[in-house]
Amino acid sequence: ISAKEHDEPIIENSCVLLKKGYKFAPLKSIRIGTIKLTEEALYFKSRLRESYSFPLKKITGLNVQRNDLFEFYYENTLYQFNFKLANDSAYKWIHAIEIAARH
Repeated sequence: ISAKEHDEPIIENSCVLLKKGYKFAPLKSIRIGTIKLTEEALYFKSRLRESYSFPLKKITGLNVQRNDLFEFYYENTLYQFNFKLANDSAYKWIHAIEIAARH
């Protein structure tokens, strides 16, 4: 991670479904797209060019559900990423974010 350039992705996955929820409301599917992690933030860009940016310092409650669901809270909203490809790991995202946030 420390060998990467400032804006160069540390890890990246495509074909990821982003869901969003608030408090006890059911999660709503937003879009399928690509997720990438840099030293500063987690980014999601949909196939329709919608984009989200999550600065690492503001991410809380990192969690993995059923091995393929990675979720966290950002500004009191729950975001969940569902990895559709069998070889993608939600755990690698948790570990990479924890390491990147320490740098």
